[in-house]
Amino acid sequence: MTQKITIATSTYDYIQDPAHGWIVVPLAEITRIGIKGISSYSYRKHGLAYLEEDCDAGLFLRAKEAAGESYTLTDRHLDHDAPCRDFSRFID
Repeated sequence: MTQKITIATSTYDYIQDPAHGWIVVPLAEITRIGIKGISSYSYRKHGLAYLEEDCDAGLFLRAKEAAGESYTLTDRHLDHDAPCRDFSRFID
């Protein structure tokens, strides 16, 4: 008998300041999905990655789709620089 495993939809914050945007993803999720090559334009802090919208967020979301996993993004608009700009740069 074959069992079907259903993965619930993941929800990620999509933070946007006046100049740029990032999706917030647990570092463990990046490891689990197996993506590599995240740029230094993304940030990390307290077990979370802030994946920049131009390349890294798309890389992650395409990997989720390829794995058959669904997701939703929750928009968070800021009128000032996003706090993640002061976090450590992401380094694989």
